[in-house]
Amino acid sequence: MRYWFSSDCHFGHENIIKLCHRPFHSIEEMNDKIIKNFNKCMSPEDTLIHIGDYCFNGNASNNKGNGIGVKAIDYENRIYAKLILIKGNHDKSSNTTKAIIHNMVIQLGGFEIFLTHKPQNYNPNYLINLVGHRHTDMTHEIKDDCILINVGVDVWNFKPITIEDIYKKYGKIISELKKKRGIK
Repeated sequence: MRYWFSSDCHFGHENIIKLCHRPFHSIEEMNDKIIKNFNKCMSPEDTLIHIGDYCFNGNASNNKGNGIGVKAIDYENRIYAKLILIKGNHDKSSNTTKAIIHNMVIQLGGFEIFLTHKPQNYNPNYLINLVGHRHTDMTHEIKDDCILINVGVDVWNFKPITIEDIYKKYGKIISELKKKRGIK
């Protein structure tokens, strides 16, 4: 069993393709590609912690960019792994995710890690903060001797990531911050 992280899939959100310059021609292509990428990595024994903005508006409306009438459960049923949803700014009752977790702390890879959707809600008491929300303008940021790592699909090639992926990419920075904080 492995733990995976992602955020900002925005399943069903047509306007996100244009807003974030996603390389898809349609909402269906985007949804299918992200789910296919996730399922290539994950198994039914795995857990995916999605850190906000899972899907967009499960109710079709006259405003074409608001959604295609697919409910969150329909996307959930297509993803192999167990799913934990942290609430993002688009995860309102109208999008059917029923996300009730605003942030959480996990212990993984020898660290307590803080998870929250918006980077401005990071917790400086934790060396590692996993965030989303920023799509393409932030991969990571150092604040108060901690690292904020964007786990969003837009910065990870539309794939989920593991703690090993995080350490591989940010291990040197994490080690430097550990020394600065006096952590062995």
